[in-house]
Amino acid sequence: MMHNTAARFLSGLHNRYFIFLPVFVVGICLLPVGFYVDHLHTRNQERDLRDAVFTRLSLLRATLEGYITSNAQLVQGLVASISVEPDLPTDKFNQLAQYLFKGRSQLRNIGAAPDLIIKYMYPLEGNEAAIGLNFRNHPKQLQAVLQARDNKSLLFDGPVDLVQGGQGFIARIPVFLDRQQSGEDSEFWGVISAVIDVDQLYRASGLLALAEEFDIALRRNDGPEIGKVFFGTGRIFDRRPVLLDISLPDNGSWQMAAVPKGGWSGAGGEPVLFRLGLILSGILILLPLIAIARFHQKNRDSETRLRALFEMSPVGIALNDYATGQFIECNDALLVPAGYTREEFLNLTYWDITPQEYAADEARQLESLRALGSFGPYRKEYIRKDGSRYQVQLNGVVIRDASGRELIWSIIEDVTARLQAEQALRESQERYQRLVEDIGDKFVIYSHKALTGELTYISSGVDKVFGITKEEAIGRFWDSIINWYPDSLDHAYFFATQIAQGKIDFVQFEMNFVHR
Repeated sequence: MMHNTAARFLSGLHNRYFIFLPVFVVGICLLPVGFYVDHLHTRNQERDLRDAVFTRLSLLRATLEGYITSNAQLVQGLVASISVEPDLPTDKFNQLAQYLFKGRSQLRNIGAAPDLIIKYMYPLEGNEAAIGLNFRNHPKQLQAVLQARDNKSLLFDGPVDLVQGGQGFIARIPVFLDRQQSGEDSEFWGVISAVIDVDQLYRASGLLALAEEFDIALRRNDGPEIGKVFFGTGRIFDRRPVLLDISLPDNGSWQMAAVPKGGWSGAGGEPVLFRLGLILSGILILLPLIAIARFHQKNRDSETRLRALFEMSPVGIALNDYATGQFIECNDALLVPAGYTREEFLNLTYWDITPQEYAADEARQLESLRALGSFGPYRKEYIRKDGSRYQVQLNGVVIRDASGRELIWSIIEDVTARLQAEQALRESQERYQRLVEDIGDKFVIYSHKALTGELTYISSGVDKVFGITKEEAIGRFWDSIINWYPDSLDHAYFFATQIAQGKIDFVQFEMNFVHR
């Protein structure tokens, strides 16, 4: 008796937790989908952010290229004047140069160096230290000057340290005297250097303002110092930056890199709200069908993510054409009990695998689907490939594809094993019932709630053994309908408590009572 009580108690406890198993299974299926959705969201967010950074950086590039080119081109007129008048007086040089500073240029100074020695300088104030500078005594600058001379074209250099202090970008333009009228080759006169103020160029182009929003770096993209970073830090190039090339007037280029302050993940916004939304969706999506329907309605692009859930489902899932019943999609959990290959199954309709005697029920379910948009749970039989039948339980909804065609999503659970287990359980209970009822009138078998003693079942021998009827006993408490000896009652309560707490599994003891 005590053993039966404990078994029933533990069985109830087990069943109570077992009902959460489907939720757990669906949750496991949704986990990889949730991780993929979060990854896709983060990737799309970063892509949009990179597009925004690219747009801002493109505008900065265009502005930088425009300022550099315009500043360098300003000096071309001065080159032409010197080529036809090599002994240009200083005051005339200053008069020509001063016009170049009246606009919105970022020129710091313009110097002319006949025979590679700076003789002319405008403005002179603040640049006195450059007068008399012989490029032959400065190897790095001499190399740039000779390169401009040999190429007979403008050479853009910098930033370089200036002898008068500070840094500047230098547009070096070689000057050749015009000897065509005398039939001689052009003669190298010297070089004109237009110094562009670094800070003014950065500020005017918007580089400094943009650097407050983004981590920006500039480096040389060609020449002997290729890869040298002269603005920002080289680490920016290792952080998956947006890269753009900046064209220079001498056909050279710089490379510009930018990333948001704090990196791409930090600038993409707080992902907590999005992830909370995923968790909430996971709680609401308890069935694969609901998950498929919701994702299909929200975003057609989610088909890839739903495919993982579709294939991993432990129950059968099918997509059918509403009008014809043709199978369009099915998963392995549906194919295995049916015995068909995927190709064979997709050539069938649900009428082909439904026995004829279910035609009327099937029609009623379709009417429910038309009226309510869903059907089920609905139990019927399917025909296997070998002709045998098995029991299934169906639930489904109607949806529309992009063309408006009506489709049916169905969850199809093979319940054959469950029905067989239920049948076996019923037969076992019936055999047990017959055994108990046929035990005779010298024994009584009964069950009760462990701690309260409320009787839930008692066999027919109760009237002989205890002198009471079954009707008097059921629903009553065993200590109130039977006159137990006090010490027997204490023993019974003690052992019942021990069994209910799992401390013992079985006990046998004697109890004494006064018969009616």
